[in-house]
This record gives sequence, C-alpha cells and structure tokens, in this order.
Amino acid sequence: MHTLTEQDSWLALSLVPGLSTATFHRLVEEHGSAREVLARSPGDLHAAGLINDTVRHALEQFEWRRAVDLERRRLEKLAARAVCLSDPEYPVNLRVIEDAPPVLFVRGTLLRDDVLAVAIVGTRRPSNYGRQLAEKLSRGLAAHGVVIVSGMALGIDGQAHRGALAAGGRTLAVLGNGLDLAYPPENREMQEQVAAQGALISEFPMQTKPDRFNFPQRNRIISGLALGTLVVEAAEKSGALITAKYALEQNRDLFAVPGNVTSKLSRGTNTLLKQGATLVTSEEDILESLPWYARKLVQRTRRDEQALLHDLTDDDKGVLHAVTAEEKHIDRIINEVALPASLVSGILVRLELLGLVKQYSGKMFVRS
Repeated sequence: MHTLTEQDSWLALSLVPGLSTATFHRLVEEHGSAREVLARSPGDLHAAGLINDTVRHALEQFEWRRAVDLERRRLEKLAARAVCLSDPEYPVNLRVIEDAPPVLFVRGTLLRDDVLAVAIVGTRRPSNYGRQLAEKLSRGLAAHGVVIVSGMALGIDGQAHRGALAAGGRTLAVLGNGLDLAYPPENREMQEQVAAQGALISEFPMQTKPDRFNFPQRNRIISGLALGTLVVEAAEKSGALITAKYALEQNRDLFAVPGNVTSKLSRGTNTLLKQGATLVTSEEDILESLPWYARKLVQRTRRDEQALLHDLTDDDKGVLHAVTAEEKHIDRIINEVALPASLVSGILVRLELLGLVKQYSGKMFVRS
C-alpha cells in the first residue's frame, strides 16, 4: 500500500490505541481531513494541545499502513467492511449524535430505510414475562417494517433480535467486541442470522475482546441508531438504563414496559415511567409516538398487512380474533370459535406461518 486514501486514513486513525472518539473528531476538524492529521508529526499535534502524552506515544509507535492492510484483510475474510462517518452508507440516525463513531465495522447490510428503527433493551436475566413481551413487541414492530436494534446480549436483547427474525424483519446488533469474535457464544447462530437479515455492527476493530468497559460505550450506538429506545425489564442498576440515559441525551424517544411493583427486575422500568418515559403495553403505543416521516413508512407496511388480512377466510378471521395478547390454550380457542378441533388446529398453523400468531409450549397461543 503506497498511498492512503481518505477512507484508509479514517480507518488508520480509528486503529490508533487510546485515541478517543472526541479526540478523533477534534483532530479531523482542526486539519480538514484524516489524511492531513496523519501527515502531521505526533510532536506537532502534542505541542498544539490536540493529543495527550499517551496518544502521542501511540502515534509514534503506530505503523498505520501495515495496520490498515491487516485490518482490511481480516474484514475481507469475514465478508465485512469498514464504514466511515463520511460514507453515504453510514446510518443517518447515528450520524447526527454528538459522539458518533468515526468508523463502524459492519457485517451485513445497511439500508436507507433503517432510519425507521427502535432499540429494545433490558436485563440479561429476564422473567418469563419479560422474555415473552420483548419477543412479542419486537415481532409486532418488525411486522410493520420497523428495524429492531439491540446489543446481542443474553436475555432481553436476544429476545428482541429473535422476534424481528421470526417476523422476517430487519435487525441490527451492536457488539461490544470485534466482529470476528462470537460473544456471547450462546448467540453464535443468532449472529449469523442477524448478519444475513440485517447487520452486525461494532466500533471496535477486529480481534477486540469483549471487555466489560466496552459495553457501556457501545450503548450510545444502540440508542443512536434508533428513533427511540424501549426498556422492557431492568433492575435499578441495569446496563439498559445507560442506554436509556443516552437516548434522552440524544433527544430520542424513551419507552418503558410497566412491571410488577414487587419485582426487582421492574424497578428500573417503573422508575423510567415515573420520570416521563412513554408507557408501552403494545407495539401500537410505540408506532403512534414515532415522528411523522417514520409513521409514513409504517403506514406503507400496514397496507401490506391489510392485504394479507383481506385474504383470510371468515373462519381464519374468527380464530385470529379469538387469539389475544395474553396466552390462551388451544382448547379455549376451540370453545370460543365453536369450530371442529382439527379445523382450528390447521388454521392456527396457517396463521403462525403468516406471522399473525405465535405458539408457546403447552399449546398456548398469542397474537404476534
């Protein structure tokens, strides 16, 4: 590699150990381009008060041409790429936050319609109530064309991604490590699904380990990618509340699901509601709160759903009406619609394939 392009220069600066996002932006703003920054000596940058001693030493030791070439090869091996803040592909919602990551490492697709996105976050150890509601809300939003953003953690995050995938929608997962490391390992298969049906995103270079300090930092990206953040279930000191704090600082909507007042897992969400977060019991509560331009995109998807409902038979519609947001056993549905059990079973299978209902263990059904 003889000459670094401007994109290569952005990538090179992002690989400098210890160089913060704020310092990165300050350097580029001061010199007009990343290439100009790299053309300056570390000593001159330090003398101008633009970098501290630690970054100066890192720049003096940093072989950026070799580093960029190595990172490019690692990305290509994974069919991933680096997306710079100056690239048209860079997510619109994220671009406007104050501390937007200069470079995103992406595996999957980024689309212009990803502007219609909602983040869903919560505890890593949810109750059955939290797990079911996170998947249901995610699936309902995804069915209306909303992109679901979360952090690929165990618990609520995983349920959020799972709901979007089940609805055939798009989902973006923001990682606290390099793209080439599957973390948590339990979600390895889900990561592959998300990469195929959305994107895996990280601001951390390849081979970055999932250090615990990375996760609070990446939370600003989760909220920054979305028009609003929904907290499903969170204790008083949950990491999800850090994401909620970022959402407010970024002037984004904040939503919360009410929970049992005696449960520790609901203390965080109930506190958010006291502080003014929008109460959510169904996806409609979120859809109605979206900005007007986002609602236009939702209306377009709803017309597709109406066409789907139009094709249902009267028996199909009767069974669908009997399935509610609360779990209901198939025997109860059969009694309510007064149709033969075999017919109801077949209809429920068809409605599940269409993404209109979901079946849980014990032949319990809920609306998607």
